[in-house]
Amino acid sequence: MGSGLIRLDEEENILWQEEVRLNDEASVFLAEAFAIKLAFLRVQDTERIKIFTDSQSVLQSLESSQIHASVILDIKNILKNKKFIEFYWVKAHIGIRGIEMTDVLAKNATRKENIDHIVKIPKSWVNHQLKLIALTKWQQRWEGSQNSRFLFGMMPNINTEMLR
Repeated sequence: MGSGLIRLDEEENILWQEEVRLNDEASVFLAEAFAIKLAFLRVQDTERIKIFTDSQSVLQSLESSQIHASVILDIKNILKNKKFIEFYWVKAHIGIRGIEMTDVLAKNATRKENIDHIVKIPKSWVNHQLKLIALTKWQQRWEGSQNSRFLFGMMPNINTEMLR
C-alpha cells in the first residue's frame, strides 16, 4: 500500500511532495489517514493549512466519537494543537491537479521495495481476517470430507447465517 502527499502554494506550485510505502496490510482508508497525519507533521503549528482529500471516510472518522484506527486518534490529538486547519472534501478522479498528483505518488510508493512506515492495523480488521481464514479452512474440510455427502449435496457451501 502507498500513501502520497503534496504541498502546493496559492498558485499551485509544488512546495514539496512525498510518497510513503506502507505495509501491505494497510487499507486505502489507513493510507489516506496516514497522509493527512504526515502532512500535519510537516507543517508548523502556526501555519494556516487547507487539507484537500477525496476520502469522505477519513473525514467522517475525524468527526466521529468512535475511533477504530489509531492513526485517527493520532490526527485528533494533533488537531488539538494546530488551530489553523481547514478540511475540504473533493470528488475523486475529476482532474483536480493536487489530488491527481497524490494518487500518482501513492501508486509509485507501492512499487518501492522497502516499507517506509508500518501502520497499525485495527483489531476489527485482524478479527475479520481470522474469521475469513477459519471459514476458508472449514469450507476446505467440508469439501474434502467423505462424511455427510448427502447433506453436502444440498448445502455445498458453509453458511454461517444458518448457525445463528
